[in-house]
Amino acid sequence: MLLMKATSWSLHRKRYHIWWTFFFTTPLLSLRGKEFTTSEPLYLIIKFILIQIIMFNFVFFVAPFLYPLTWWSTIALSPIILFLTEAVGSLGELLAAAFGKKIHPIHEMPVVSKSLVDFWGKRWNRWVQDWLRDIGTLVRRKSLFTRLGFIFFFSGLFHEVMFNLPYWLVYRKSYFGTMMLYFLIQAAGLWLDKRVVYRAPLIVQRLYLWAVVLLPSPIFLNTPLLTFLGIKND
Repeated sequence: MLLMKATSWSLHRKRYHIWWTFFFTTPLLSLRGKEFTTSEPLYLIIKFILIQIIMFNFVFFVAPFLYPLTWWSTIALSPIILFLTEAVGSLGELLAAAFGKKIHPIHEMPVVSKSLVDFWGKRWNRWVQDWLRDIGTLVRRKSLFTRLGFIFFFSGLFHEVMFNLPYWLVYRKSYFGTMMLYFLIQAAGLWLDKRVVYRAPLIVQRLYLWAVVLLPSPIFLNTPLLTFLGIKND
């Protein structure tokens, strides 16, 4: 996270005059992220507790019914990613509030997304989106295909470092490339959405969205990630 923040700082440091507040008092990864004073700590505490309860119940009471894991039952596990990121986001909001700041939520109701562009471009993980837009400025004059490939490559690399690398260091079992493959599929799907699918009726755009996001999700929900969640352990 500090490396990601340093990247954003190097591109936009003039926007933030006190560097240590950006590096150590906010979970935002990009200087594009907006902060403002908050007076709602009780709401944030309640939100944090409720998300932890949902996460706990899904892991310990829902996930066991999906064993043995197949491709389709692993897809049924995919909501755990929403719960996990919401848990991280609510904790980030709570910590920011401790410094008298409020930050925009990590998600913007992704379940109501109208298209794959809407999902990845506006609603899913806005903190990382801001950072990806930072590095996207490095290839802003390239073709759409190149820009999408570049951005999603770094998104895949980000997840490889978070999950596959630690798993390899501990268990010496390699799952390298799985998460990268998932995000490259998303890049290709997004390119097709921007070129072709956006002309289709809304229902087709939504079906396409969830097909692209969910059908390859078992590639993303690999053993390292499931082990991290306490759902599966080799």
